[in-house]
Amino acid sequence: MYRFSMQVFALFVSLIFLLPKQLDAQCEHNSSTSKLSGELYHQRIIYAGSPFFLDNWFNGDVFLESGEVVKDQLLRYNALEDELIWKEPVSSRLIKLDKMLISAFTIKQNNILYFERISSITKGTFRVSNEFLQILHKGKYTLYACRWVEKTAQMESIYIGGRGQSALLIKPKTTYYIKFLDGSVSSIALGLNSFVNFFSSEIEISRKLLRNQGLNIKNEAQLIDAVKWAETFSK
Repeated sequence: MYRFSMQVFALFVSLIFLLPKQLDAQCEHNSSTSKLSGELYHQRIIYAGSPFFLDNWFNGDVFLESGEVVKDQLLRYNALEDELIWKEPVSSRLIKLDKMLISAFTIKQNNILYFERISSITKGTFRVSNEFLQILHKGKYTLYACRWVEKTAQMESIYIGGRGQSALLIKPKTTYYIKFLDGSVSSIALGLNSFVNFFSSEIEISRKLLRNQGLNIKNEAQLIDAVKWAETFSK
C-alpha cells in the first residue's frame, strides 16, 4: 500500500513538471498561427477540372506584410480565385487567408516554389490587382509565372459519389511576366520573335545573335535561360 502511494506521488510530481512545458509549447504554437487570419473556405461550386495550382496539400511558409514569417503550414493555392488556403493545424478547418496581409508564400514540393503578391498586372484582357505570381528567376530582371485557371464555355459530365452531373470546364493556364529594374511589370510570350521584340528597347539583341547562342524559347525552362542570357547584355 505504501509502495503504491509513493508511485502515485511520483507520477503526480512528474505531471506537475511536465504540464508547464506542454502549456508553453501550446502557447508558442498558438502565437505563431494566430498571426494568420482570414475566413472559412468552402468550395461551393463543383467544376470539371481543379481550381488549384497543385491538388495536394504541401508545407509552406507565409510571409506577412508586417515582416513576420509563419513557417511550415499546410497550404494550397487556389489559382481560379487567386487565394491562398490554409489548413489550421489543430482544427483542420480550411481558411482563406487575407491576401492583403500576405507579401509572399512558399510551397515546399520537391523544390521550393516561391510566390509573391504583385500590386497590378494585365491578365488576359483585364487589369487585375494583388495577384500572386510565382518567381521563376530573380536577378536584374525578375521572371514571373502567373498560374491561373480559366473558366471556359464548355460543360462536361463529372461523377460524384457514382452520380453523374454536368459541370463547367476549367483549364489551367500560365502567363509570363518580367519586372524591370524600375519596378514596371509587362507580360511576355514564349517564342523567339516575342523575346526579341520584348527586349528591343532595353538591350541590343538580334535574331541572329540569339540563334548563334543556341537559344530556343519554346518552353518555360528555355525562357528562364533566355532571361538569364539577356541580363548579361543589360546596362
